[in-house]
Amino acid sequence: MFVIDAAGNVSVQSTAILTIDNTRPSGTIEYSKDGGTTYSSTISVKNGDILRIRATFDEALLDTPNVQISISGGILGASNMIKTSTTQYYYVLAVGTGNLTPSISLSTGSDSAGNIVNNVPTNPSFTIDNTAPATPIITQIGNT
Repeated sequence: MFVIDAAGNVSVQSTAILTIDNTRPSGTIEYSKDGGTTYSSTISVKNGDILRIRATFDEALLDTPNVQISISGGILGASNMIKTSTTQYYYVLAVGTGNLTPSISLSTGSDSAGNIVNNVPTNPSFTIDNTAPATPIITQIGNT
């Protein structure tokens, strides 16, 4: 590699290694109902549960722009996640009514090369189940 200045002077030859990073950071989603003590890649929640959603990325992200989370089914529009480290963020969701399997998407966060996070994370969905179990039928057998 040579450098040429404005006057046309050429430098001595040098060696340089250039790394081109155009890979989008990827996230993995995990879920917790106990405030973040234990996490799982799958979860079923109901109305009134407090769901902590953690995104762990495969590389460090910049402080700005902040990573945002969206949840389908009208549950959550793009909202900032809370940073706990350069690779981990979380969001706390108060679970509402209904029965559905919403999907999570991520946006706006970026790595030092400016690559925006992949919007489809690993483990992007969870289950909201507010259906009560069927009433059991108890039959008496004998004269007890």
